[in-house]
Amino acid sequence: MGYDIAIGRCLEIENETATAKVELATLRKLRPQEDFPVNSKARLRIELSICSRQRPPRQGEELFLDIDKVKIGGASQLDADGDGSFVNVDIRLLAADMDPLPRPSPADKSRGATWPPKKGR
Repeated sequence: MGYDIAIGRCLEIENETATAKVELATLRKLRPQEDFPVNSKARLRIELSICSRQRPPRQGEELFLDIDKVKIGGASQLDADGDGSFVNVDIRLLAADMDPLPRPSPADKSRGATWPPKKGR
């Protein structure tokens, strides 16, 4: 079952890539061994083929990735400091622990306490 994941605001779309200012949660998944400031300027550049088809990338809006394509992997680079120096990262790390929980089963409805209604109510 496929679904989309949001990674941050899309900053630019060029040729075959999209660049997003990534949220702290995304940054921590890509680099769990490092500490980052809350107001990080990190950017992630990914292939357009990984982006969601239902919610295609649009500059200035949230960038969504297709989880099934993220699990397969693809070219992606991270600029952790926001200084323009991109290094390769494993995009598949975003899919770790992202399987959706199963839908809860419906609760039993007990009518015994209120049925039949008492007279005078």
